[in-house]
Amino acid sequence: MSDVTIAKDGQEALDMVRESMKSGQRFGLVFMDVQMPNLDGIQSTKRIREMGFSAPIVALTAFAEESNIKDCYESGMDFFLPKPIRRPELKKVLNKYCPTIHEEEGEHGASAVPKLNGTKSAKSTGSKGSTDVADHELPINSPTRKEATSESERDGISP
Repeated sequence: MSDVTIAKDGQEALDMVRESMKSGQRFGLVFMDVQMPNLDGIQSTKRIREMGFSAPIVALTAFAEESNIKDCYESGMDFFLPKPIRRPELKKVLNKYCPTIHEEEGEHGASAVPKLNGTKSAKSTGSKGSTDVADHELPINSPTRKEATSESERDGISP
């Protein structure tokens, strides 16, 4: 069963990651929206990395120009997903960073919903857009026990 933690903004995402590190229940993956209130995803990621958090952070944004992608990587993000989020690209990221994910069968036998075994996630908020970008990624450190995301991408996921 999936365990997802949702942050309303970049500051809350930073606080949640900090708390998870103190408790020893670290997130294994963070989906970070770039445009959020209070503290944007770029600044939140920089601060999270400064705390020593090493699990993958995946950028989610409607802004997919090369300069935006570069800013994401320079902040410490490991992968970039443009909005609207396409299901195949999301699956690819989950398969890469969360090898314990299994597909659940949909009503008509098609695989539909990724299933996470004993992990935790967190989400963020932001804007939508439709840009198709090739894979942009940097090397990552090995994931830990939890996984994290940011809130707005739930509205930006496309089939």
